[in-house]
Amino acid sequence: MDSKYLRFEKANSFNIMSFKEWTFAYFLNEKDQLIKTTFYKTKEKREVLKNIDLKRTKLYKDIFTKYFETGKFSNLPKIDISDFPKKHKNVYLYLMKYWNQIFYYGELADLCGIKNGARFIGYLMKMNPLPVLVPCHHVIGKNNPHLFSLGGDLKRALLALESRTI
Repeated sequence: MDSKYLRFEKANSFNIMSFKEWTFAYFLNEKDQLIKTTFYKTKEKREVLKNIDLKRTKLYKDIFTKYFETGKFSNLPKIDISDFPKKHKNVYLYLMKYWNQIFYYGELADLCGIKNGARFIGYLMKMNPLPVLVPCHHVIGKNNPHLFSLGGDLKRALLALESRTI
């Protein structure tokens, strides 16, 4: 795969499922910990997923199915972020801890002890390897709340699924 698809080389198994017009994919390591989640909208990327030389897993499928039906997690799957830099890990863990909240970029930076860090938070949200679990769609801009690296339509759909308005 292309080098921009970070962490795929560590994947041992994967699964895909549909959410509205998107395809949601998740990848696990050999310890059955999630290492990557992502959304695809284009047909070409869906075809790439169908041809990945990894075993398909049903692990966590019930958890994600329930999320895409209700907008809620009954429990979060095991994830592996052990190889992340400390500052990145702190932000992602903070977002997971306060999964039910919406934050502005600058506000999240301040809460995580990153002075003048709104742009850094924006970068981390763009690079988030575990969308939905690390809820980057809960981080919004003051001037453009629907800005989202995976597309504003997806952000609005996820927030609507969770019964949130911004």
